[in-house]
Amino acid sequence: MRRMLVVVLLAGALMGWPGTAGAAVAHVRVTGGVSYGATLAVGQFAADVQRQGMQVDVYPSGGLSAGWAFSGYETDFAVTRRQLDFRSDSRPYAYVPLFGGGTALPYRLTIGDHQVRDLRLSGSTIARIFTNQITDWSDPAITADNNGRRFPPLPIIPVVHADNTDESVQLSAYLADRFPQIWGPFNNGSATATGNFPQQGAAVALWPGQLRDFLSQAANNGAIAYDGYASALEANLPVAKVRNEAGYFTLPTDFNVSVALQRARFDTDPGSASHLMQRLEDVYTNPDRRAYPLSSYTYAVLPTGTVPYDRQTTTQQRQTLADFVDHAICRGQASLGVQGYAPLPTNLVQAGYAQLRRLAAADPAVSVPVGHPERCGNPAYSAAGPDVNRLVEVGPMPSRCDQDGSGPCLVGPFPPPAVPLSIGNDTEPYPGAASLRVAGGTAVHLTQVDPASAAGHPAQATDPTGHRHAWVFAGSLGGVAVDDSRPGMPGWTLVGQATDFVNGATAVPARNLGWTPALVGPGSDAEGSPTAGPPVTPALGQASSTGLAEPGTVLAAAPPGSGLGVQRVAADLALWMPDTSAKGTYTATLTLTLISA
Repeated sequence: MRRMLVVVLLAGALMGWPGTAGAAVAHVRVTGGVSYGATLAVGQFAADVQRQGMQVDVYPSGGLSAGWAFSGYETDFAVTRRQLDFRSDSRPYAYVPLFGGGTALPYRLTIGDHQVRDLRLSGSTIARIFTNQITDWSDPAITADNNGRRFPPLPIIPVVHADNTDESVQLSAYLADRFPQIWGPFNNGSATATGNFPQQGAAVALWPGQLRDFLSQAANNGAIAYDGYASALEANLPVAKVRNEAGYFTLPTDFNVSVALQRARFDTDPGSASHLMQRLEDVYTNPDRRAYPLSSYTYAVLPTGTVPYDRQTTTQQRQTLADFVDHAICRGQASLGVQGYAPLPTNLVQAGYAQLRRLAAADPAVSVPVGHPERCGNPAYSAAGPDVNRLVEVGPMPSRCDQDGSGPCLVGPFPPPAVPLSIGNDTEPYPGAASLRVAGGTAVHLTQVDPASAAGHPAQATDPTGHRHAWVFAGSLGGVAVDDSRPGMPGWTLVGQATDFVNGATAVPARNLGWTPALVGPGSDAEGSPTAGPPVTPALGQASSTGLAEPGTVLAAAPPGSGLGVQRVAADLALWMPDTSAKGTYTATLTLTLISA
């Protein structure tokens, strides 16, 4: 049982921020209404820039209300996945792409004591579920999508959004384009997208913030909803694999979303109010077998009115917005995959900086950072050119069992088939299994501790003179869980080992990487007394330490009599690097191994 994580170190203080070193205009507090599905990413961007002295307040809302608050000068910016429907002359604006993402279909489907986590649905089945034409999980269409695997009779509870949301727009746009004969009659005879998803039949209407609790309650078994993949991932909710044009069922990982969005089309007229706004019809039918059909981009909406016209937006606000979005489309891209989003390809990063320059055109006192995508640590960046997406180049192909007519790729254990037979049990008791789960796209981005502080530039423990010092980098490992279904609870140990960090010809030994493991409570239900591994100090901080260079370094363990269920684990990582190291991006690989007792 082995999963590998790619740990990316970006030596920020060694390289310098890719944008401006510091704006001449002071920063001030800015506020923005943010589409529900984008809140996790934009909230992280805001937390990042707070360390640079910027205060960016984020208010989750439906994309429509975020747009209207912006148009009415109630907020300084908006974040949305849809085209705004107010006149651009009410408040001139520009779209700046921020990141990609998938509209996921989280669900609760429990059979006996087993929670189904491997559901497959085709587009037509999704359309018929959310228009109340399929009302039971035993429906033949669902059985066909799952290659003959029939679920027991259980009513379906479709969950739609009570608010006018971007997620409703994205799902209904897909249904209107691909299945107008199903969607149109349901949507009052109109085969068009809508932010107000009709609530009919057994459907339940909830605010997006209520979805997690609703799907976690046993009383709502049979429910299926739609939401941003990041939200479902954070709540550890299973999401359905969706059939794509190539006949494969895929999840909305950063790889699959990036592949799908290769077919997105954009408004290329710089003079248009909708410049860079997406058209997704070709995304729905992307023939790549990795593509996730329900993929789209999220945009920041920035004010571009001239100073005499837009008197409510000050130079300080424009400067703060310019520097905030600079971080979002540069440094902020590095950790998006871990959260459940997809980073921008380089050509859209460049297009985003071109849009940012419109802030300076509106107010010449604003200094817009110069974009350097090659320095951002964006996993999508490729030296082959701005039109090449690295995630598309390296994205894994789906398994054969994810192909229509094969599989499905099951996540066990499973109850026996619901067939009325009398059998004699001649088998041994169920042994169960232990497995290591790692969230798709998991990576760790280590950032430099302030080199001007004592903590960021300590003396090397390996130098008795105290003359030699080190740079310190820190990051957090998450998205890792052990799932043990063995009733006998023999126990398990999760260990890790890292390779050296490499930047061209320069290498930093893995012994200089340490961690402080921790158990994560939310989403964990393991029985007994699992424990986190002991802290490991980098060798430059403790001369006798071997860091994470040796095999068998314990991240977490469950002794015999413990561990049945799911245990999520995390770790704070610390890398000490000699302060004479060459600047640049250093990469290493951390291998996690689950040892089953």
